Amino acid sequence: MKKIKYSILFVCFMMVAGLMVSCNKDEKASGNVELISFGPSPIPRGGELRILGKNLDKVESVTLPGSGDITSFTMKTPAEIRLIVPKSAEYGKIVLKSGKSEITSLSNLGIEDQ
Repeated sequence: MKKIKYSILFVCFMMVAGLMVSCNKDEKASGNVELISFGPSPIPRGGELRILGKNLDKVESVTLPGSGDITSFTMKTPAEIRLIVPKSAEYGKIVLKSGKSEITSLSNLGIEDQ
């Protein structure tokens, strides 16, 4: 009976230890800019584009196809950037520039014709 009791305790201890080890794999927060999403897409020219991510306060400019670098934002926080889409904007990928690094979106920004 004691063997069974100790075996059960040992198995429970191993399960708890395994959970603690697996939960300890939290990635340390890096200071890198991360692009999570943007929208709305499609967006009309002159509309406000929202970009969501991490460390976005480090972004110096956003490049929209056909518009070049945009450095004037209506809002800029570590989690969000808002900007007005210029009249010259075209369909394509957006690029976030911070220092020497650039992050290009995986999906295209759609432009709504009015």
